[in-house]
Amino acid sequence: MVRKIDEAALSNNFEEVEILIRDASTKLENGRAELDKETVEQLQSSLASMSRLARDMMNVPVNSCYKTERPKTGTVTPAKFEWSNFEIAEKSRFEALNPESASLKKRKFTEKVEQRAVIKFCVDIGKTPTGTHNFLKQSEKHSKVSRSLVFKWHKRFGDRRDNLEDNEREGRPSFRKSDAIKSEVLNVINSDRRLTVREVADKCDISKTTAHHILANDLNMNRVCARWVPRLLTAEHLTKRMKLSDQFIRKVSRGGIRFLDRIITTDESWFHYYDPETKQQSSQWKNCNSPPPKKAKVTKSMGKNMFILFMDRKGMLLTHAVPRGQTVNSEYYSKVLKRDLVQALRKKRPYLTANIEQVILHQDNAPAHTSLKTNLEIDLLGFECLKHPPYSPDLVPMDFAVFPHIKSFSVDKGSTIYLN
Repeated sequence: MVRKIDEAALSNNFEEVEILIRDASTKLENGRAELDKETVEQLQSSLASMSRLARDMMNVPVNSCYKTERPKTGTVTPAKFEWSNFEIAEKSRFEALNPESASLKKRKFTEKVEQRAVIKFCVDIGKTPTGTHNFLKQSEKHSKVSRSLVFKWHKRFGDRRDNLEDNEREGRPSFRKSDAIKSEVLNVINSDRRLTVREVADKCDISKTTAHHILANDLNMNRVCARWVPRLLTAEHLTKRMKLSDQFIRKVSRGGIRFLDRIITTDESWFHYYDPETKQQSSQWKNCNSPPPKKAKVTKSMGKNMFILFMDRKGMLLTHAVPRGQTVNSEYYSKVLKRDLVQALRKKRPYLTANIEQVILHQDNAPAHTSLKTNLEIDLLGFECLKHPPYSPDLVPMDFAVFPHIKSFSVDKGSTIYLN
């Protein structure tokens, strides 16, 4: 009889186990018992635990001493049972965030509790821990159960423990990162990109470590500071910038290379006698075990000169050094245009001197460039002035192409010598 019950329990056939135990109980009442009264009571207690497990974890009704009735129509209906408040909240949250892994976790959890039910059954019939382990290994489903796990739960059930589930632990329940969680984190970040990792974790109800892992590894996002710009353009500035850029593109499409050859761009800048190396210029390769290089902080030299540069598509036209103490105002700038630029054009671009009205002067919106006196001098020279969008240093070739390139060569050498 005991051997038949062992085989039925090992194959998870609860109905057969129930029939055998009830048969043993009937024979005990009729005086034809094959097992003693104490063994039958232990078997009934073990059957009650397995029946409760099948009803709660699989949601399938099982005939047991708890009087759970099988549906007469042959359909399977979920058995009624009560979850604790903690289990209800955790189950609903996990299934909502992990739809694809909820069923997998449920199967694994069911298999784990099934092993504990079999271990409890073996404890009730008096098997040793080693015998219980060998008994479980006879099943293909539970053949890989560890010896230490069997011994641990054998001792717990031997100490009169009846609960087959894990004890509730403090802290946040663990769960898998699914696409639903990643989408939720992405939506939270898109709603407010200044949220910290802790705020994202609180809004998504996940741990801070999980939120950081999703942001950094799954979404490939990193937190950066805003870049300082001279000025934020208004809607009016952006509209004007778009119109002037569109006009320039149309002129280039009509005139082609000949139109670009007519443009002369100009700007002024300070050049120090000595510029210290930047962090990018002083970078070097090192091994992972070697210490990083050190560098003393060095300031720019006090000696400096201001230069006004004129260039076109073919190269530099004029490099004008401003005398010390001289301010580049409209009066001084007008003299440079009338005296030095015209002379440089006669020397380097004679074909433009013959048709001076074809020269297109491009300059930014500095006060010395847009004053009334400067505009009058440009009209007298016959130059055509190319309008520049407001607060747009990125559209000035001198600022983003010429000056940084020249100043990169002024490291450890005099910039005045280089320009001369």
